[in-house]
Amino acid sequence: MALTHPAYEWLSWGMNYHAVHHMHPRVPFHQLRRAFDATRRELRHVEERGYLRAHTAVVRAALDRPASL
Repeated sequence: MALTHPAYEWLSWGMNYHAVHHMHPRVPFHQLRRAFDATRRELRHVEERGYLRAHTAVVRAALDRPASL
């Protein structure tokens, strides 16, 4: 789960909330942000710095390197 700029969130139809969609598949896409706010504590990881930092952390973890930028 990665939080993004509101403009990107709008352009991608809220794809950054895709994990919430899988947790609660009956929630319509336009309500995913509200569902995220209600269930945020259930998620194991929320990257507050966006997709680039999230992907960098994943690659570095795969390479067994520290995830600081």
